[in-house]
Amino acid sequence: MQRASSIAVFALLSGALAVAGPARAADDQSASQSGDSSTLVQIVTQLDQLQADMRQLRGQLQVQEHQLQQLQSRQRELYVDLDRRLRRLEVASGQAQGQSGGGAASQGASTGAASAPSTSAGNQAAGSSAPQSGAGGEGGGPAAAAGGNQPPKEAVRAAYEKALNILKDGQYDQAAKSFEAFLKAHPDSQYSDNAQYWLAETYYVTRKLPKALAEFQKVLAKYPHSAKVPDAQLKIGYINYERQNWGAARQALNKVVKEAPGSTAAQLAQDRLARMKREGH
Repeated sequence: MQRASSIAVFALLSGALAVAGPARAADDQSASQSGDSSTLVQIVTQLDQLQADMRQLRGQLQVQEHQLQQLQSRQRELYVDLDRRLRRLEVASGQAQGQSGGGAASQGASTGAASAPSTSAGNQAAGSSAPQSGAGGEGGGPAAAAGGNQPPKEAVRAAYEKALNILKDGQYDQAAKSFEAFLKAHPDSQYSDNAQYWLAETYYVTRKLPKALAEFQKVLAKYPHSAKVPDAQLKIGYINYERQNWGAARQALNKVVKEAPGSTAAQLAQDRLARMKREGH
């Protein structure tokens, strides 16, 4: 009887263990699945955040690329404009030099052909370069040719071209110093308006916009009849555009179009005005 009871108890315990085993396994499996789901949620959340960060970085990169392209475009426009103006200046300088040489030769021939070179009419025709009695000996010296204590014109032109060549070589800081020295030494020479313009240009190229603006305005104030006035007015419009002074930029550019119609400066001014209109300024 006792043996039968033991067997019955053993059977009951075995059954209970058999039932409890699968239940415990199911609980373990459920806990494991719950942990895996939590990990997956975290991974998905992190991926979403990474994707959002990537989109933000991509947008910032596109903005920076656009700004860089604008800067490169402005720089190209600046150098093309500077190169074109330097070439025009070289051509004009060569033509002026050729005309000056031809005029000097003609004067020499007229003086040699005159039967009475000592007459006052002959001296007036020859101008200040004619030999004067007691002024530096035969033929006169450089100071006599220029008149008084003024430096000879060739020396002034050489000083100006020296500064201009420094600018052509891209040595902008040194070119600025050279033009400043030239204007101080020769404030009323025939090259002073050009020197003032190129001084302003050196500051514009090196992005010293406030200083460039002040120097371009000096071209208008000191040399109102100079051929450089439209170019200086154009650059004043450009600088105000870059500083986002839209009203001042529009006023300066319209003035170029009105006062120098048909010129290269007027065409560039019209182009910039059209660009401002497209940009909504």
